[in-house]
Amino acid sequence: MTRRDATRPEGGTTLVEMMLAVAVFAVVVAITYGTLGNVQQQTTNNINLQQATQAGMLALNQISSEVRDMSNSFLNSLQSQNSGTADIVTMTATELAFLSGNDIVNNDTAGIVDPNGGSFTTGCANLIDIKLVSGNLVQTDIAPTIAGAQCTWTATPSTVTLLRKVEPLCSGAPCLATSTGASIFSYLQGYPSLGQSTSAANAVGEVSVGFAVLAGGSSHVSPVVLTQTVRLAAVLADPSSPS
Repeated sequence: MTRRDATRPEGGTTLVEMMLAVAVFAVVVAITYGTLGNVQQQTTNNINLQQATQAGMLALNQISSEVRDMSNSFLNSLQSQNSGTADIVTMTATELAFLSGNDIVNNDTAGIVDPNGGSFTTGCANLIDIKLVSGNLVQTDIAPTIAGAQCTWTATPSTVTLLRKVEPLCSGAPCLATSTGASIFSYLQGYPSLGQSTSAANAVGEVSVGFAVLAGGSSHVSPVVLTQTVRLAAVLADPSSPS
């Protein structure tokens, strides 16, 4: 009969081996979860980027459409220069207010005067104000009325937020609204000086619109920069102006 050696361990897993296996398993789990987390974060970033781009393009197209159709056109007001009369009410780096060429209030009496001295042959236009307010692009519309052969804008304003989480641009790059040179709008002359900047409302023939959109407010995604230069309808309507 063989006696069992009490000093010889029986077959099985020792405590050290179990601890080593648990440690290896923990490392594998950590790596797996870290990889999954990175994939999920990247997916979220891509979705935020796509949504920011789409929202920014919609806002840019809306602004461009409104600016292009401002009532500096030969169909809506009397013209003294190629770019039209001073139908731009406010032109700053972060705000543009102007009389729209859409939704004209019909009036058969010529010579109706707007606040800037221009005169309309067909009536009054909506007053549109687009500006940067606390990081949002906001558009305000005021419908016109005719009082004593004058265009007035005393109706209740209609306000809509075109885009949230917006930053202006400094030399084409996103910057804070308080930064020197920060702008959403810049103004260029009409024909024959296209491309040259101007500060005179009645000389504006093109408006450049540019801004950055923050993708979901995430610091992991670079802002989306969108720009477009819009040539006014008056310039497009001028047969001497290049297309």
